[in-house]
Amino acid sequence: LLQIVRWTRSPEALDILIEQSTPAIQKDGVIRISASRLLSGCIAAANLTAPQIDSAARRIREAAEAENNWIAIVHDLQSLSAMSMASQSAQFVAQVKISRDEFLKVLAGTVTKAAKPSDSQEIFAVQRGMILLRDMLLNNSSPAEKNAISATIRTITQSASQLGKQIGTSTTAADASIAQSAKSVEILAGVIDKLLGSTPAQPKSPS
Repeated sequence: LLQIVRWTRSPEALDILIEQSTPAIQKDGVIRISASRLLSGCIAAANLTAPQIDSAARRIREAAEAENNWIAIVHDLQSLSAMSMASQSAQFVAQVKISRDEFLKVLAGTVTKAAKPSDSQEIFAVQRGMILLRDMLLNNSSPAEKNAISATIRTITQSASQLGKQIGTSTTAADASIAQSAKSVEILAGVIDKLLGSTPAQPKSPS
């Protein structure tokens, strides 16, 4: 059913997929993962208006913040990245910023979640989010845009680097994949800082 909804390529289809990705509406985690996985493709084809982009970005961010499955969070991050890409036109300048800012809020929140011992698997979502952020900076950000968001991103990279060190030194041999992901997060944080330039900006939280 979700595949059929996705291939209608309409704002209405996107609305249904977001609903089925939202923990408060869809309690089945498997269905949420399936729905969130389809979001990116639907976003790219749905021909959304500016208000629809604004609403969808906010709702996806809210779904991600309430999500407890790292795989679904990865899909939510991918969809917000796709939304920023889909908004790359003169008439949607504000939507690029909104989608990007919602992405950064989700990534920052996921770093915070991953710092809890009970949620250490969230490091996998942080790793994927950092890769998406790196690619966004490489492919879609002008020097002016990088400067505008550098303070927010440096807050995230600082926290992510600390998280990588924390998890990397506290995990057991049984959690080798978590430790490996934590090391990747630490490396990615350094790469992203270099992409922003050598002059640190005053950190601030995504808003």
